[in-house]
Amino acid sequence: MGLAGRRLQRREGYTYRGVIYAMQVTDVVDFRTYFQEFPGRRPQYDGSGHWCRGDAVYSIGEKGAPEMLVCPHSNPDGTPDPGSMATDLGGKYVLISDNFVNFGAEAPYEAFTEGMAKVQGFKKSHTDEVKDAFREWLDGLETSSQESDAVVPDRPGRPASPGGGSSGRCGCGGGE
Repeated sequence: MGLAGRRLQRREGYTYRGVIYAMQVTDVVDFRTYFQEFPGRRPQYDGSGHWCRGDAVYSIGEKGAPEMLVCPHSNPDGTPDPGSMATDLGGKYVLISDNFVNFGAEAPYEAFTEGMAKVQGFKKSHTDEVKDAFREWLDGLETSSQESDAVVPDRPGRPASPGGGSSGRCGCGGGE
């Protein structure tokens, strides 16, 4: 789950502690597998100044080193941004979900988020009560918003990839 912090509240008008995205993890893959098995999640440029925000931005070279595609995470000249790479590649795996929703700027505040992580990468085990409240909330969301904004079924026999609310906005079909 991604929650909006003070910076997004001040800069973008998000609801503080609003749920930007939420997902139930259904599969875990390494970066190489994610890049190979989710080609629809690679960033695409639509030619009019807009990027479709695919998140499969790293191919893995023959020697195992990650290589960043030109994408919104790159420097303005298209070269890899070491800061983005350090953050993006801070873990070993990519989490996959077939129960994912992205609210973006429409992030709602939900009471069960009180006391949850406030920084990227923070991990905590929550009580069964909080976990149950989250699952009930996520399962109760409208299927249509999940299907239109969040689920990209591009791998037969495997769970769908998380899409993200911005993938459909630019019109280039990236991730869809």
